[in-house]
Amino acid sequence: MKMSVIGCGYLGAVDAAALSSLGHVVTAVDTDQDKVHQLSGGRVPFFEPGLAALLAAGRHSGRRAAGTASAAAAV
Repeated sequence: MKMSVIGCGYLGAVDAAALSSLGHVVTAVDTDQDKVHQLSGGRVPFFEPGLAALLAAGRHSGRRAAGTASAAAAV
């Protein structure tokens, strides 16, 4: 299923990573370009154990992406 997560903070980034690990295609959208750039590169801008590995797995599988415009949302 294609999904969008609005906001890439503590909740949105974790939700996007978890949903992509369950097999969904997820696009995370945020207005903060730096945060989106970090998450797209597999770096976590805050401390959350295990999140970097989930982000990397989602990125390598092609099921997780991040963008700064709501037009990038998968919906």
